[in-house]
Amino acid sequence: MKDAEFSSPYIKVLNDPVGSFARIRDTVRQADNALFLLCTGSTKTSDCEGISAAGASPGDRRLTPALDAEALLAGRTFSSESLPVSPDGIASPVVISRALVQHLEMQSLVVDAGCFASPAVDCLRFANSPAQCLSTGAAMERASVESLFEKGIELGKHLSLKHDFLVLAECVPAGTTTALAVLKALGYEVDGMTSSSLPTTNHDQKLDLVRSGLAKSGFGTSDFIADPLLALAAVGDPVQASLAGIVIGASQRIPILMGGGSQMLAIWAVVQRLNEAKRFGVAHENLFVLTTKWVGFDPSAAVGKLASLLGAPLAVACPEFKNSKHVGLRAYEDGHVKEGAGAGAALCLAFMKEPSHSLVMQTIDAEYDRLFNQVNGTESRALFEAPSMFAKDGSLSAPDAILAHGSFAPQHSLNTDFRHQPAIRSADLFGVSNRYI
Repeated sequence: MKDAEFSSPYIKVLNDPVGSFARIRDTVRQADNALFLLCTGSTKTSDCEGISAAGASPGDRRLTPALDAEALLAGRTFSSESLPVSPDGIASPVVISRALVQHLEMQSLVVDAGCFASPAVDCLRFANSPAQCLSTGAAMERASVESLFEKGIELGKHLSLKHDFLVLAECVPAGTTTALAVLKALGYEVDGMTSSSLPTTNHDQKLDLVRSGLAKSGFGTSDFIADPLLALAAVGDPVQASLAGIVIGASQRIPILMGGGSQMLAIWAVVQRLNEAKRFGVAHENLFVLTTKWVGFDPSAAVGKLASLLGAPLAVACPEFKNSKHVGLRAYEDGHVKEGAGAGAALCLAFMKEPSHSLVMQTIDAEYDRLFNQVNGTESRALFEAPSMFAKDGSLSAPDAILAHGSFAPQHSLNTDFRHQPAIRSADLFGVSNRYI
């Protein structure tokens, strides 16, 4: 690990193995054509009771990716009347991402890699199937993983020709558990290191699921190292396959900021193993993982140690949410939620470009006010009590979007208002509209 030359009260570099942070920071400061890409996906692992705080219940967690995508692009939700909240009622970190993407005037794009419910906003749709629970040892079909990965490479190459750098964000409830599973499948001894959206990481529950999945897969560590996509098929999720492809497709041309903690470190490890096995020519000096201090310094995890073990670059945003006027944001300081939808990367970008912490905090507070409909100084609970899209058994009670044929499926909403958000329309990416590409 090289000592980081960069010093800031609001960004701490925990690991910089090839000394690339300063160069990437300078690129970010000078760039005027960046893209914030949120990749959404689902796994039935999220149905396990108590596994994740990315939704108040198993049924709610099935809807979280769609709601986060809608809030990011449109500044409101369509699939439900409320934003996702944790079991303790703490707001989704998409509030942070939405506020700062707007503030920085960044373009944004959503990729649906396979959700229970597709976002009701314009997005690129890679697939329509969530992963099975990782404990089955057969989370995804191998062909599905290959398809997601290849689509990711294609999209990454395309975006690298159009943008100065990419910010990759994720939303996949139970994603820290699939991250742990994939890391162990690939031969890394990481027990107790990964974080979670819960105030105290539920390591024992996660490890029980992972051990079951790896045992049932019928494969061993040597098999997974030789063929990392096999690890994703056994115990991974669709976001991992998609983002690994995007990283490999884009890294040779432009910097990529990987917004997330344990999940993005797992994707970094997948990319590393793929590069070792297949020699994709990944430019590691163009990659940096960015997360929040609540993940980086989680006392119930060891994410900094995890980054060092993997040889992965890692920096954390260090905002002072105790200064927020909202209880739902101040709760982050107590370890609630911690990260998601690229919040850590968005905070790091804001602090690179905007030296005023008070302005960054005011921006987030103002977006929270707007999204949660603050009335007379009291946060409305009505937004947290919207009727569910799901039946009692967790199945969708409303039909999903109809699919066409081809590689990508642009999804369009008739009601979305994008006037205040420089979102990229899927039709603008490839010159076609309302069909697969």
